[in-house]
Amino acid sequence: MHENNHSHQTEHSKKNIGRNLVITIVLNFGITAFQLVGFFVSGSLSLLSDALHNFTDVFALVISWVADKVAKKENTIKATFGYKRSEVLAAFINTVTLFVVAIYLIIEAVHRFINLQVVEIDTIWIIWGTLVSIVGNFLSVLVLYSQSKENINVRASFVHLLSDLYTSVAILIGGLLMYFYQIFWLDAILSILIAVYLLVLSIKLFSKTLNILMQFSPIDLSEKDIHSIVSRFSEIENIHHLHVWEMTSGRTMLMAHMDFKQNIDLKQANSTMIKVSQILKEEFHIFEVTIQPEFGYIDDKSLIVKERIQ
Repeated sequence: MHENNHSHQTEHSKKNIGRNLVITIVLNFGITAFQLVGFFVSGSLSLLSDALHNFTDVFALVISWVADKVAKKENTIKATFGYKRSEVLAAFINTVTLFVVAIYLIIEAVHRFINLQVVEIDTIWIIWGTLVSIVGNFLSVLVLYSQSKENINVRASFVHLLSDLYTSVAILIGGLLMYFYQIFWLDAILSILIAVYLLVLSIKLFSKTLNILMQFSPIDLSEKDIHSIVSRFSEIENIHHLHVWEMTSGRTMLMAHMDFKQNIDLKQANSTMIKVSQILKEEFHIFEVTIQPEFGYIDDKSLIVKERIQ
């Protein structure tokens, strides 16, 4: 009875993911719009940087929402893997957006430093703008908290929003210091710090996206690990022609050829391949495995086959 209730709660939670993502998109779009108005009125570069940061949150949340919808679409004869890989393309666009925003903020902040004219800033707008951001991001974090424990896609958006909440708190502190002590150069300093943070974020995201696009292995699976697996089965001669890649974030796939020592029947081969797949699932968290059984087949027996140009 308890298991049924837990299963029902999990299914209910999954159904609410799309709705909760829409709520956070609306909240963050509202934050961005309010802070942009605040920037035009106050002239605060740090408020603009927080607005652009919130805009990247909106973009990231839209990606998560689209990924949630796309993940539910059925595969077709044309799209045999479905449309899940579109998440990677969207992440790449998000990376470029973060990078461009960060460079723009650095250029503007440096321009203010070299400009001898003192920039007067309406700090009240900074304070109100960041307070709205803090409240909105806090509500967004609360909305996504439960799903972030179960869904890696939602988890990424949750961490993004949490980092933006901390950024807004830092800008609020800076706004209060400017309001009470009129140290307006702090506005440019905060903008540069946020820009550097966005650059670090974009580089990490670019690295992750590039690894997926280049189909690099997301796990450390060595020859020693493969030999360890083979040694557990007396009927296996070797595993070769290995390919391990990530179709999309969190979806690792493996393809390999398996040589058998004897010409066993297909049912016995299937039984062994199922056991190998179970080991890969439990020890390396590879949930999608394709193995080609072979006996006496002449091909390159290297674990990693090197492409040869004819």
